[in-house]
Amino acid sequence: MLREAILVIEVSYPNGIFVYAREFSPFVYVLGMWDKHCHTLNTNTMEFLPALQIEGADPIRSIHSVFFGEITVEAKTEDSFYTISAQLPAGYISCEIRPYITAR
Repeated sequence: MLREAILVIEVSYPNGIFVYAREFSPFVYVLGMWDKHCHTLNTNTMEFLPALQIEGADPIRSIHSVFFGEITVEAKTEDSFYTISAQLPAGYISCEIRPYITAR
């Protein structure tokens, strides 16, 4: 039942937040808009891992994806936006990967 897996995260950020999560991963990635750090919640332990700063992304504007242990974010300089990717440390990703297409 859907209601058995509801998680509410209350965060106070003046500029809003961006949340990235996938149904097969216990990790929820939380980013305060225009923040320099990515906060990761492990929903199995209900604990936040130490915040990560992605070098070269100052500030991070949004998270595009977390795929195969790599996080891709949009960052901003004074006059332009750019996309960068970084490998996540062990413990910040799920080892479980489910295929998008299954054979019948």
